Amino acid sequence: MSEFSQIGDKILNETLALFQTRGITVSETRPESGELVVQNAEGQTALISLIHLVEHYYETRDENAVNHFVNTIVASLASHDSIAWKSARESIYYSLHPAFTKCDPPFAREVTGYCLRHYILDTPGSNIWITQAMLDEWGVNEDEVNRRAMENGDRLLAKTELEIDRVEGCALGSFLVSDASLKAALLLAPSFKAWASPHFGWPLYAVMPNKNLCSFFKKSDYPALKDFISRFVATYYKDLRPVSPELLEFGDQGVNGVCSWMERNGYLITFDE
Repeated sequence: MSEFSQIGDKILNETLALFQTRGITVSETRPESGELVVQNAEGQTALISLIHLVEHYYETRDENAVNHFVNTIVASLASHDSIAWKSARESIYYSLHPAFTKCDPPFAREVTGYCLRHYILDTPGSNIWITQAMLDEWGVNEDEVNRRAMENGDRLLAKTELEIDRVEGCALGSFLVSDASLKAALLLAPSFKAWASPHFGWPLYAVMPNKNLCSFFKKSDYPALKDFISRFVATYYKDLRPVSPELLEFGDQGVNGVCSWMERNGYLITFDE
């Protein structure tokens, strides 16, 4: 086992022990991605990643890092208690979550067979899953939360720059945004069509193998980009915070999965094309 892997195990064990002393329940552990699904006694839930914590400890050997991290998560989970609806409503967004996990987010809706849409509250340090208890406290229903998620996604997209790279002579678009965790909110924003179609037409194709990576391109460019895109998806779907191994079509009828890719024993396997 490498030193980095040993440190990862050490950080995980220390984090789990501290969460237990602070009344935080870990409902799901994802060792391959370094993620945990955690919940406090009031029912607030969040998906957190230990990757940056492990990297920080690997570089600094900071023995206080785990304690500081746990304190931050505990405070973030409790922070909605002091956030009135007037403030919270500005920080509600859509997010995407893989369909094949032990713990689905509250209010999850199927987007494709591989991924679900749900709501998050964007807070400093983490994105908290929005729960029924939070809606009850705010005195709102899901329709209002959904409306806010759409409005906030549109507002964020209006401030987001389009980055275009050239791959195989084709334009490959992405979001130039400081908070990568909100890329799904941009992709699902109602104004995404108006924002992207002048450059990539409509319908268009997109891929989002994990929460940090999202690219989109013209449907007509798929034959030229197929090899690159399939390897890109199969590689990064195994990476941090997976979302979907699919080629996604965005059109007026919604989002459809065109095909999906998995890498097994060094071989790329295509499904449903």
